[in-house]
Amino acid sequence: MLIKAVGEFTLQPVVWLAIIVVIISYFKRIRIERKQFRIAINNDFYEGRHLIKNGILFALIGSLMMISIGIMLPPAWILIYQILIIIELLCFGFLTIDSSWFYFLSVLVLALNGLGIIKPLRKILLTSTWDNFLKSGTALMVLGAILLGFKLLMLRRFDPIMLLPVIKAGKRGRRLVKYSWRELALIPLFCLIPGSQIQEVVPGWPYLTLAGHSFAIFILPVVITSGISFSRQTAGETLKLKKYQLRWLMIGFLLAALSCYFWNELVPIAWIVLLVVTLSIAGIRYRFMRQHSNWYFETHDGIRIVAVKPKTPAAKMNLQPGDVILTCNGLKVKSEKELYHALQQEPTYCRLKVRSYAGKLKLTQGAIFAGAPHEIGIIIFH
Repeated sequence: MLIKAVGEFTLQPVVWLAIIVVIISYFKRIRIERKQFRIAINNDFYEGRHLIKNGILFALIGSLMMISIGIMLPPAWILIYQILIIIELLCFGFLTIDSSWFYFLSVLVLALNGLGIIKPLRKILLTSTWDNFLKSGTALMVLGAILLGFKLLMLRRFDPIMLLPVIKAGKRGRRLVKYSWRELALIPLFCLIPGSQIQEVVPGWPYLTLAGHSFAIFILPVVITSGISFSRQTAGETLKLKKYQLRWLMIGFLLAALSCYFWNELVPIAWIVLLVVTLSIAGIRYRFMRQHSNWYFETHDGIRIVAVKPKTPAAKMNLQPGDVILTCNGLKVKSEKELYHALQQEPTYCRLKVRSYAGKLKLTQGAIFAGAPHEIGIIIFH
């Protein structure tokens, strides 16, 4: 059964489409950086590396939780979810829609299918009764909590070097920067399906019977996205808010699952409450993003750092996007030309006075590449 499940997983279009999308997103990021800054800020293909690392880690955690708890997923929802995930992957490079909305949409379609409202699609989405929808409520809510936990773990792995800066035209002739980071995870999630239902979908699929309960093992390709975007706050502030919201939303999903486990009739109400809470959280995040009046704008009082290349002198000096270099080797700098002239004063060492995005002054120093002070590793407005 396990070998058959693994073989079926590798043949699913979602798996190959996710891999292709990650490769395309990498080349798109490099193209944007070269177009704006004439150089790629970070050539590392971390998107692909993280796809594998997150997939393996989350598969181990999620599969252990799903099987140990005995969560069984309805085949009708699995098919609906796979169709919507394909749509999400096709839109990944063009729209920044969070994967959570596709998850909610899959539950909505399952409910409508159970009510018989979408009769023309019942042959495609499989027949599912309203009673089946109510019985699967707890399982889908637990799965939702697990996926939110994965999104939280992805945020914990965030590094500022993964931020993609995009230059925009600002007011008063000054340009400004908007930052974003978005990552995709493909998780081979081992899950259980009721044996009688899997036979209706795939005749001949092997299943086990234990203590009078029959079930089949299926590897579900789960796709989740996580990331942040900001243009007025710091990365730390944005991350803190999003982590806080994800934690409480995950707790909400678990509490809803627990309630529905004892009272099945609460499933529709629980889903509506969870949707309203998620929408409210999105609204709070939007208001937070518009609170601050400060921007990452082009300044005439020093030199604004747009990005920092990894493994360079600037990275070792802990320079951050948004910092403003005020002096270099004791000389005031207000342009790229003045900066590199000041760097020439000390060909192998550099002393900087910097004002952070929050307005705090700091002094930093470090060795630079001998004979190549222009390769300090910062990206600035050109």
